[in-house]
Amino acid sequence: MARRFNPPPNWPLPPTGWTPPKGWRPDPSWPPPPAGWQLWSDDSDRATRLLKRVYLGPVAHDPVRKAVRGTLLGILTVVVAIGLLPGGQTPEPTALAQPVPTATPTATATPTTAPPSTTVTLPDLTGLPEEDAQLQLKTVGLTSTLTDVNELSCYDACVVSSMSPKSGTSVTPGSTVDLVRISREAYGFYSKHAKMPKLTGLSETKASDTLDAVSALVDTDYVTAKDGQKADQVIKQSPKAGVALKPGQAVHLTVTQQGYSIDEEESEEDTTVSGTVHPGAFCSTEGATGYTTAGTLMRCSTTASDSRARWRRA
Repeated sequence: MARRFNPPPNWPLPPTGWTPPKGWRPDPSWPPPPAGWQLWSDDSDRATRLLKRVYLGPVAHDPVRKAVRGTLLGILTVVVAIGLLPGGQTPEPTALAQPVPTATPTATATPTTAPPSTTVTLPDLTGLPEEDAQLQLKTVGLTSTLTDVNELSCYDACVVSSMSPKSGTSVTPGSTVDLVRISREAYGFYSKHAKMPKLTGLSETKASDTLDAVSALVDTDYVTAKDGQKADQVIKQSPKAGVALKPGQAVHLTVTQQGYSIDEEESEEDTTVSGTVHPGAFCSTEGATGYTTAGTLMRCSTTASDSRARWRRA
């Protein structure tokens, strides 16, 4: 039985005479055929049967078929029927002459938002206030922890000294970044002094002014001035001048002083506070002493550049 390809009305029209080759499958982007639609029809077989019945079969007992055979309508019917027979040329609508499109039909509007990135590149947060740094990390889907630099606990105007992982590192969303914070004054000191400044030869006062922002890290030993030495003078320092400084690195000074008697030292009023104190925190009684949780002796004092009494290394 001869069959004809019968494309659904919602598919692109094939060229005239085109028949799907073996193994052909419709484009996945084409819509499904209407319910009950037959992709193949047997119109040619029906036309053959019609031709045989009207023109080749007996008509003696059928006056209608006999009249059709002898009229012009009958002739036209033959022409149309022959066109429907296998091998005949069936007139096709003009639209069928259009080629089957090979390009995929236009899809729905593409979303304008880009797919979420699988990694986040860490920005440089050093020098930023801790609140701003935490907000930047939260904005890109990261969490943060805060750590104080050794002996430089920060309670006011804290900025980021360093971060781990470092800036420029690619991390996955949801990762945690450790922010190391110090006071703005201490950050300014390390920004200005990448290397240890020279303090030997300076008076203790001038050396203290230089190290004021990191006074909690300064440990001072006093020795009696020898003959020819001035009192109240730095004669030794560690780290040595010119050595690269790391935030939180301890500084040790040796300072000369005039001799004094044990009686004078014992006569000083004991103003040691109970409990622990925090380096850099404000205090009320100048001259009072206390100890940090690490056991470092601190004194409540002011400096030439800071009139507010704070706990500083004694």
